[in-house]
Amino acid sequence: MASSKSPTAVTEAAALRWSFGDITLDERSLQLVVDGVPIDLEPKPLQLLMYLLRRSGEVVTREEILDALWPGRIVTDGVITNCVAKLRTALGDAGQELVRTVPRYGYRLSAEVRVERLAVQKPRGDQLGLVPDNMVPNRPQARLLRPLADRGQAEVWLVQLEDREEQRVFKFARDASELALLKREITLNRVLLETLGESAPFTPILAWNLEAPPFFLESAFIPGGNLQEWCEAQGDVSSLSMDVRVDLAAQCARAAAAAHSAGVLHKDIKPGNVLIAVDASGAPRVQLCDFGAGDMMEADRLDQLSITRLGFTSAESPSADSGGTPLYQAPELFQGRAPTVRSDVYALGIVLFQLVVGDFRRVLATGWESQIEDPLLREDIAAATHGDPALRLGDANQLAERLTTLDARRAERARQAALQVQAEADRRTLERAQARRGLLLALIITLTLGSVITAMLYLDARRARDHAQEEARTTQAVVSFLTDDLLAFANPRAQGSGDLRVRDLLDAAERPLQQRFSDRPLVRAHLQRTIGSAYGALAVIDKAEANLVPAIEVMARELGDAHPETQSARIALRDSYRIVHRFADVLPVGQAIKAAEEQAGRRESPLWFEGAWSEIYGQCEVGAGSVWFVDCGQRLHPLMEQARRVLGKDHPVTARLIWIRATMSLVFERSQGMEPLLAEAHRLMSRQLGADHPRAVEAKMFWAWAVLDGGDPARAEKMLREVAASFTQTVGQDHDFYVISQIHLARALIARGALDEAETISRASWEWRRHRIGLNNVTTGNALAGLSRVLIAQGRAAEAVALTQDVRRQVSTEGLDDQVIALRYDLTLAQALNAQDQQARRGAVLETAERQARRLLTDGQWYLGHILALRGEWQLQHGQSEAGQQMLREGIAILRAARGDDDRYTRMAVQALARAEK
Repeated sequence: MASSKSPTAVTEAAALRWSFGDITLDERSLQLVVDGVPIDLEPKPLQLLMYLLRRSGEVVTREEILDALWPGRIVTDGVITNCVAKLRTALGDAGQELVRTVPRYGYRLSAEVRVERLAVQKPRGDQLGLVPDNMVPNRPQARLLRPLADRGQAEVWLVQLEDREEQRVFKFARDASELALLKREITLNRVLLETLGESAPFTPILAWNLEAPPFFLESAFIPGGNLQEWCEAQGDVSSLSMDVRVDLAAQCARAAAAAHSAGVLHKDIKPGNVLIAVDASGAPRVQLCDFGAGDMMEADRLDQLSITRLGFTSAESPSADSGGTPLYQAPELFQGRAPTVRSDVYALGIVLFQLVVGDFRRVLATGWESQIEDPLLREDIAAATHGDPALRLGDANQLAERLTTLDARRAERARQAALQVQAEADRRTLERAQARRGLLLALIITLTLGSVITAMLYLDARRARDHAQEEARTTQAVVSFLTDDLLAFANPRAQGSGDLRVRDLLDAAERPLQQRFSDRPLVRAHLQRTIGSAYGALAVIDKAEANLVPAIEVMARELGDAHPETQSARIALRDSYRIVHRFADVLPVGQAIKAAEEQAGRRESPLWFEGAWSEIYGQCEVGAGSVWFVDCGQRLHPLMEQARRVLGKDHPVTARLIWIRATMSLVFERSQGMEPLLAEAHRLMSRQLGADHPRAVEAKMFWAWAVLDGGDPARAEKMLREVAASFTQTVGQDHDFYVISQIHLARALIARGALDEAETISRASWEWRRHRIGLNNVTTGNALAGLSRVLIAQGRAAEAVALTQDVRRQVSTEGLDDQVIALRYDLTLAQALNAQDQQARRGAVLETAERQARRLLTDGQWYLGHILALRGEWQLQHGQSEAGQQMLREGIAILRAARGDDDRYTRMAVQALARAEK
């Protein structure tokens, strides 16, 4: 579809008067006059006329008209025909001499058109009839107090609401172009409000008048004024402490990032458009205002939110270069390029520069670097204001993150300088050691460098009297540990085999730790953290716990509960639990991470979000009995959106949250809408970690799951084979990640009818999980269900019954009858019995499952409703009509409450009841 904007198009902001024949159109007043008579014309025909005037003599296709007047909307041809008919009626063009139809193409305005560019004069407030102490026209109980500082795009007044004893700010449109900007600001305000909520850092628009002049919008009055006014009220911007100035810049960046997360560009960030509210403690709080020059990053976002396109029609939209203050505009905008997030970041960089130098009139000119003493702030300003947008910071949150972590960055910079000499010595030691395998060398380097850093932390924490001497002893101990224990073990002659596994190296590293570092607990804790994390990645949970739990205790005691090293160890423990599906154990670890961040005053930090999602994740398991019984993804959704606003959509923690949010809904068997989220998570993780990183590949695996649930098994199969190949190269086939990919690959093969390969894969996956993970695990239960389905599809229902019966007996032998997992095995057995038409035995199994489910699932879990529905349907099929209908109704009520009316489990139960009631 062709673009609605011609390169030479002139918008209403240019104040044009069009004339052809005895017809004139004044774009300032949007007044159409035909033969001296003013004509009232509806908005769409008027917009069509302005569109045709700009293309006088040209054939305009119906597609171009659709794109210009109804962008992103699906409308019928009759809508265009009706719009043209109304325009012809207004023009008196009954003979279709002016607006001609071009068959099979579109329309052409056939007239000699004259255009006059009018001098644009901004009326003063008194020309609008605005006088202090007068009432605002069309706004009862609103008295004009005084004009405020001009914000550049409208007449702005302070107004007293006499019925509320409250002051407001009114912005009046002085001409048609300003009216379009008011409309645009109203629309963008609605987008921000509906996407981010009322607590977002923006000045809300409370009311507006677009019915009769004077047109205005009404917003809250912030007594502190804009950023420049507030700073002047404190004495001067240069009199503020540097911490306060940097904090204000960080708040501006966070606010802009929040707008970007809602799909909104500001396009005119400057001190005058930053209002300062003061909280209860007296601290300044930034609010972005004046979005009249702003824009949507995605054209269809308004349609998704069902928001009317006020100010966003082709006739109302400002030109590409409208809006924005030259001092704060990015260089690419002067070259005619479209505004982007990076151009907003440039403006933020200028505001930061002016705050740091203490002068809002200062220009970022050649040699500006000499005016900034702090090297980190110099780097931040340079990164935000780079002349090439491709090399500029790509996210306002990145700038905010830099500014809020200045102290930590300074400390890290100092630490790096102090470690430089020692790190070089360690590098030479490692080069001489010449580890024989790349993977083992990588692990040893991680242990070495981590140990050196921890040695320095140990020195800082304990304040040893002789730092240099202690550092030498610690480094010597680490080197001895590497050369005498690990590298010696890696020698094939020493360990008796040329095939050394990572697990072998980890075992060799773990054994001498207590003896080697008995007098250096922090060094030992760091090594335990690294070794424990590696064990966790290999799903060796007992070894992971044995190393990570004491490491956390020591780090919390020596470094502090909220120290990044302590928190890193906690995250390693959490991930170890998640890999082996011990979800309930994730809860206390997540709570500890979150609490430590909050106690350190770092709420909404990346680590806080890690703890927050872990807490919700664990609560779903503990509260519902399993993450399979509750849509934990829906509970995580607000946190995901919060992370997008606060950290930015490209932050690694945001990417992890997007993935975990979508994955949890998949687990709940609610896949609709999850594929785009998982595709986004995979894209972000691949870019951040590398395409073959196990976490990125895991995201791709769940993406393939969503594709499979969406009805495309061929595409899912291709993706899952790629996933399996990648896991084979990284974690190996003896890992839970690889096995889960095989479970889903088998599902795709079943859907495509490739039953023999599906059976081979399903059987191998079931045996691995049965012996490595155990029966008390839902994914193990799902593996059995998958194998049973393959056997049934192959016509081997008797084998499926024998297999599932044997497993169900083993469940009882292991004392799992009173566990929720037993219900999963019961339903798999019932399905196999149904396939072999053993209905009496199936009924007995469902009766047992119903009794147990009522006892175990007492919080409205959907699985209880599903079991009741299956049991009720069985009763209906076997002559127990009244009891079956009653049980179905009970099950449907639970399913509707837990899963909704449109869910497939709910629909199946409703259909079964409907058949019985006929």
